[in-house]
Amino acid sequence: MPDVNVNIKNPIDLGASGFILDIFTQCIKVVADDPKIDIIIVPLWPDHIFRYVFKRMIAIRDTILKPFAFCLPNIADDGLLAKRFNSAKKLLHKKRILYFISLRNAAKSISFLCNYVEFLKAQNIPISKPSFG
Repeated sequence: MPDVNVNIKNPIDLGASGFILDIFTQCIKVVADDPKIDIIIVPLWPDHIFRYVFKRMIAIRDTILKPFAFCLPNIADDGLLAKRFNSAKKLLHKKRILYFISLRNAAKSISFLCNYVEFLKAQNIPISKPSFG
Protein backbone atom coordinates (compact mmCIF):
# COMPACT_ATOMS: atom_id res chain seq x y z
CA MET A 1 0.00 0.00 0.00
CA PRO A 2 1.23 3.50 -0.69
CA ASP A 3 2.07 5.71 2.30
CA VAL A 4 0.04 8.64 0.99
CA ASN A 5 -3.73 8.95 1.61
CA VAL A 6 -3.96 5.53 3.25
CA ASN A 7 -5.02 4.83 6.83
CA ILE A 8 -4.58 1.30 8.15
CA LYS A 9 -6.08 2.11 11.55
CA ASN A 10 -9.78 2.09 12.39
CA PRO A 11 -11.50 3.09 10.18
CA ILE A 12 -9.39 1.76 7.35
CA ASP A 13 -9.11 4.07 4.36
CA LEU A 14 -7.36 2.69 1.30
CA GLY A 15 -7.43 6.00 -0.53
CA ALA A 16 -7.46 5.66 -4.30
CA SER A 17 -6.15 2.09 -3.96
CA GLY A 18 -9.54 1.13 -2.52
CA PHE A 19 -11.08 1.48 -5.97
CA ILE A 20 -8.94 -1.39 -7.22
CA LEU A 21 -11.23 -4.34 -6.61
CA ASP A 22 -8.50 -6.87 -5.78
CA ILE A 23 -6.94 -4.54 -3.19
CA PHE A 24 -10.36 -3.74 -1.70
CA THR A 25 -11.38 -7.39 -1.39
CA GLN A 26 -7.98 -8.50 -0.08
CA CYS A 27 -8.19 -5.81 2.59
CA ILE A 28 -11.59 -7.12 3.71
CA LYS A 29 -10.12 -10.61 4.07
CA VAL A 30 -7.14 -9.33 6.08
CA VAL A 31 -9.42 -7.35 8.40
CA ALA A 32 -11.74 -10.35 8.82
CA ASP A 33 -8.79 -12.49 9.95
CA ASP A 34 -7.76 -9.99 12.64
CA PRO A 35 -8.87 -11.29 16.07
CA LYS A 36 -9.13 -7.71 17.37
CA ILE A 37 -11.90 -6.87 14.87
CA ASP A 38 -15.43 -7.64 16.11
CA ILE A 39 -17.57 -6.39 13.22
CA ILE A 40 -16.96 -5.43 9.63
CA ILE A 41 -18.89 -2.63 7.95
CA VAL A 42 -18.04 -2.20 4.29
CA PRO A 43 -18.97 1.10 2.69
CA LEU A 44 -20.04 0.52 -0.88
CA TRP A 45 -19.31 3.30 -3.33
CA PRO A 46 -21.39 3.76 -6.48
CA ASP A 47 -18.91 1.69 -8.51
CA HIS A 48 -19.36 -1.25 -6.11
CA ILE A 49 -23.05 -1.55 -6.95
CA PHE A 50 -22.17 -2.87 -10.41
CA ARG A 51 -23.31 -6.50 -10.48
CA TYR A 52 -19.88 -8.18 -10.78
CA VAL A 53 -18.41 -6.12 -7.94
CA PHE A 54 -21.39 -6.41 -5.63
CA LYS A 55 -21.68 -10.17 -6.11
CA ARG A 56 -18.01 -10.51 -5.24
CA MET A 57 -18.60 -8.53 -2.03
CA ILE A 58 -21.51 -10.85 -1.15
CA ALA A 59 -19.34 -13.92 -1.79
CA ILE A 60 -16.64 -12.58 0.54
CA ARG A 61 -19.25 -11.77 3.18
CA ASP A 62 -20.55 -15.35 2.97
CA THR A 63 -17.10 -16.70 3.95
CA ILE A 64 -16.64 -14.48 7.01
CA LEU A 65 -17.89 -15.64 10.38
CA LYS A 66 -17.87 -12.20 12.01
CA PRO A 67 -20.85 -9.84 11.93
CA PHE A 68 -20.72 -8.12 8.57
CA ALA A 69 -22.77 -5.27 7.17
CA PHE A 70 -22.76 -3.02 4.15
CA CYS A 71 -23.22 0.72 4.04
CA LEU A 72 -24.86 1.77 0.79
CA PRO A 73 -24.06 4.91 -1.19
CA ASN A 74 -26.16 8.04 -1.29
CA ILE A 75 -28.48 7.68 -4.27
CA ALA A 76 -30.52 10.85 -3.91
CA ASP A 77 -29.18 12.61 -7.01
CA ASP A 78 -28.51 9.77 -9.42
CA GLY A 79 -31.38 7.94 -11.16
CA LEU A 80 -29.13 5.27 -12.70
CA LEU A 81 -27.51 4.56 -9.36
CA ALA A 82 -30.97 4.38 -7.74
CA LYS A 83 -31.95 1.70 -10.27
CA ARG A 84 -28.80 -0.32 -9.56
CA PHE A 85 -29.37 0.18 -5.84
CA ASN A 86 -32.84 -1.38 -6.10
CA SER A 87 -31.30 -4.56 -7.52
CA ALA A 88 -28.64 -4.60 -4.82
CA LYS A 89 -31.23 -3.96 -2.11
CA LYS A 90 -33.38 -6.86 -3.33
CA LEU A 91 -30.38 -9.18 -3.13
CA LEU A 92 -29.52 -7.94 0.37
CA HIS A 93 -33.10 -8.54 1.49
CA LYS A 94 -33.23 -11.98 -0.12
CA LYS A 95 -29.99 -13.04 1.60
CA ARG A 96 -31.00 -11.30 4.86
CA ILE A 97 -27.82 -9.20 4.93
CA LEU A 98 -27.60 -6.23 7.24
CA TYR A 99 -27.08 -2.87 5.56
CA PHE A 100 -27.18 0.78 6.49
CA ILE A 101 -28.04 3.83 4.40
CA SER A 102 -25.23 5.91 5.90
CA LEU A 103 -22.04 5.43 7.87
CA ARG A 104 -23.54 7.65 10.57
CA ASN A 105 -26.50 5.26 10.96
CA ALA A 106 -24.12 2.31 11.03
CA ALA A 107 -21.98 3.90 13.76
CA LYS A 108 -25.03 4.83 15.85
CA SER A 109 -26.52 1.35 15.56
CA ILE A 110 -23.29 -0.39 16.52
CA SER A 111 -22.86 2.05 19.41
CA PHE A 112 -26.38 1.23 20.66
CA LEU A 113 -25.59 -2.47 20.39
CA CYS A 114 -22.38 -2.05 22.39
CA ASN A 115 -24.19 -0.02 25.05
CA TYR A 116 -26.86 -2.70 25.31
CA VAL A 117 -24.24 -5.44 25.70
CA GLU A 118 -22.56 -3.44 28.47
CA PHE A 119 -25.95 -3.02 30.19
CA LEU A 120 -26.58 -6.77 30.01
CA LYS A 121 -23.13 -7.47 31.44
CA ALA A 122 -23.74 -5.03 34.32
CA GLN A 123 -27.00 -6.85 35.08
CA ASN A 124 -25.26 -10.27 34.89
CA ILE A 125 -27.59 -11.30 32.07
CA PRO A 126 -26.14 -13.96 29.76
CA ILE A 127 -25.32 -12.62 26.32
CA SER A 128 -25.67 -14.60 23.13
CA LYS A 129 -23.60 -13.64 20.13
CA PRO A 130 -25.58 -11.33 17.82
CA SER A 131 -26.32 -12.67 14.38
CA PHE A 132 -26.26 -10.30 11.41
CA GLY A 133 -27.26 -12.74 8.73
